[in-house]
Amino acid sequence: MEKEFDVFISYQYSGIHPGLRKQVIDGVTRELKDQGQSYYCSLDDEEFFRSKRMSNEEIYAYCLDKQKKCDRILFVFIAGSVESAGMKKELDLAQEIDQKPGLRFNPGIGLRDWMKPYFVYTDQQNKKVKAAV
Repeated sequence: MEKEFDVFISYQYSGIHPGLRKQVIDGVTRELKDQGQSYYCSLDDEEFFRSKRMSNEEIYAYCLDKQKKCDRILFVFIAGSVESAGMKKELDLAQEIDQKPGLRFNPGIGLRDWMKPYFVYTDQQNKKVKAAV
């Protein structure tokens, strides 16, 4: 599949104040633009989703299709520790298509426990190791 974008931005939606979500995502997208990288972020398509009266499942399907057209995925953690259904779907797809992940945390936020089992890294002996819980 031909790539349309460099980066797919995966972020927490539910339980995050819209103003805070926009502020954080705007900072991420500004940084990507400054680096000359193209990106897809569903936040930019919210008006489109509303105009088409798309259900959550339709939005997920649309976004997962967009994700397949990106070289890598950037997981943006904004606040809280609530599991994100959308981020989990995006993480599953990233693993399925061997998409390179990146992580971005708001100050004071770390990798959520619910995501740790998904992440592996290569140790000094070149062995793949799961992230510690």
